[in-house]
Amino acid sequence: MTTIEQRKQRWNDFYRADGETKVLFHVKFNPPYSAQFAKLLPECKQERIDFTWRHYLEDLERSTWLEDDYIPNFLLVTGTELYAEALGSQVFCPKDHWEWPRAEPIIFSPQDAEKVRFPKLEDSTLMLYFDIADELQRRGGKDVLFNLPNMLCPMDIVAQLWEKTDLYLTMIDEPEVILELSEKIRTFFLSFTDEWFHRYGTEFIGHYPFYYMNGGISITVDEIGTISSDMYRQFFEKDLDIIARRYGGMGIHCCADSRHQWDNLSRIPGLRMLNIVRPEKTLREAYSYFKDIAALWPEKMEGGVPEPMVNPAKESLPAGCRLVLTENASTRDEALRIAEQLHRKYR
Repeated sequence: MTTIEQRKQRWNDFYRADGETKVLFHVKFNPPYSAQFAKLLPECKQERIDFTWRHYLEDLERSTWLEDDYIPNFLLVTGTELYAEALGSQVFCPKDHWEWPRAEPIIFSPQDAEKVRFPKLEDSTLMLYFDIADELQRRGGKDVLFNLPNMLCPMDIVAQLWEKTDLYLTMIDEPEVILELSEKIRTFFLSFTDEWFHRYGTEFIGHYPFYYMNGGISITVDEIGTISSDMYRQFFEKDLDIIARRYGGMGIHCCADSRHQWDNLSRIPGLRMLNIVRPEKTLREAYSYFKDIAALWPEKMEGGVPEPMVNPAKESLPAGCRLVLTENASTRDEALRIAEQLHRKYR
């Protein structure tokens, strides 16, 4: 059974674009305790800490008998609301475990953008996540990797704060208002991420999906699905370029229909991982398009419903393509059987 350090080395080798076709895999299997994560409510801080600690111990035990490429980590289950909440949005917090909190918009016109206040990081609600992480690190030590909080690009944060219909109209009619707000949000976002990496190091597991990176950042870029490629260059490109260069690379999660943005995404400096959630036909196009640019973690979505993918034979993949593939298992025996099959197919 490989050690954690050996798994890390596999990831580092995997990211190297050297013309070799490479496949890593994650067999998703969690014991019953992990079936429901802690409620994402501020008053549930201790519950969230205890859940993450227990989940890590299960991850660690799992790594002793299941041979895949998953690396045990502190799983910080966070929603998309955390930055908007810090900037003044009210958050709707459902009581059900399986519903995610959501930020309510506070901007309904260009004039409202001036009302957004930017607190000092130490006075913001984001300190909750440092409190959680500090306690976990105290328990587990500095060698345990963190799964990053849900990192949203600045324009995705704007879209949390701004009522969508008015946001899109303002992007056309008064783009300078959007760009000014986005720049302020980028500064606030960077203050958080700078402090995060200072405290917990620059090795981490992506916020979603759970890939290892040594340096760089993982980030969500979902709003690009609703805009043109020209508008991407106007509103998104500068932010993503600055963030990628600051941290030395980037991994991206995008579950929007972003096919028309692939050329733009390919220009992000140090793009290392791209997780796209699309129909299988689009995913297979991406294998060839990005083979010399970035690794891919494809997830199949048909008609708005996630579906299992038929994992391709390695010899059918484009030369130089780098993929992370996932399989689900409901029992330990099934997880072992799947892992053995994937080893024979891809190692």
